[in-house]
Amino acid sequence: RQLAREDNDEHRAVKPAQAGGIERLLDDAGLLFAVLLLSGKHGIALHGAASPDDVALDDLPLQLHDQDAALRSKVFSTQANIAVPRHRSIAECLAAKALARRIEEGLPLGRVLALMQGFDGRPVEPLRGLWAWLAVHHVPGRQRLIARDPLGFVLNADAAALTSAERADVLRALRDAAEEDPWFRNQAWVSHPFGPLASAD
Repeated sequence: RQLAREDNDEHRAVKPAQAGGIERLLDDAGLLFAVLLLSGKHGIALHGAASPDDVALDDLPLQLHDQDAALRSKVFSTQANIAVPRHRSIAECLAAKALARRIEEGLPLGRVLALMQGFDGRPVEPLRGLWAWLAVHHVPGRQRLIARDPLGFVLNADAAALTSAERADVLRALRDAAEEDPWFRNQAWVSHPFGPLASAD
């Protein structure tokens, strides 16, 4: 929200802030980030044709509130006509929030997961963060999402957003993952992301 806020007085004078404007901007950015993450592209070419690593803005079949405002905001970084996410974890969080909203409006969760999972039903490595944040923002599918990648959820999302019962579910899912593969945390030995699971309740 801080990155989406316009701090320049001259810009605010030309285009005064409107109620809900930041939420609409973040939703637009989230949809753009979702396209980038799900397609495996690097950035958005703002004008003209895109390289194979990018997607052309003109080719996006999205209905956005104000795509230009989103792309000009500080959630994106733009160099040489290519807009890229300022930070991957911000992109994952906003993309998941935008997808969760579309799922609540009728987009089937299964269609979204089909774009994100491998043959084993678990998220492919580059999309584990998006999968984890989708578990935060899409409450009806949370248990299903966490059960398929509990470690990815703990490492990439916000376990503090869970209820005490859901945190207990995460601990059970981690236990099951450890029983299935004792080395499931291979190369992921950081401990601080587990802190929110150890709440007073």
